[in-house]
Amino acid sequence: MMACGVPMLLASMWAALLRRVFALDVFECPRCGGRLVGVHTGGARLQALLERLGLVSAPPAAEPARSPPRRGT
Repeated sequence: MMACGVPMLLASMWAALLRRVFALDVFECPRCGGRLVGVHTGGARLQALLERLGLVSAPPAAEPARSPPRRGT
């Protein structure tokens, strides 16, 4: 099985390395301490879920680019 193009075994090994080096469990929710059991990658079902929960379901509008700051003025 693949997750975002990465084999699950490799993703699990990466998570174990982060846990061992930084004492960080990437599968644990920082707010409630619950465990991650799945990942949504987008689509209509995710948008409907976010709307049902009263959360923002659309990406923010893109802002126009700015010129770089002036030097030596």
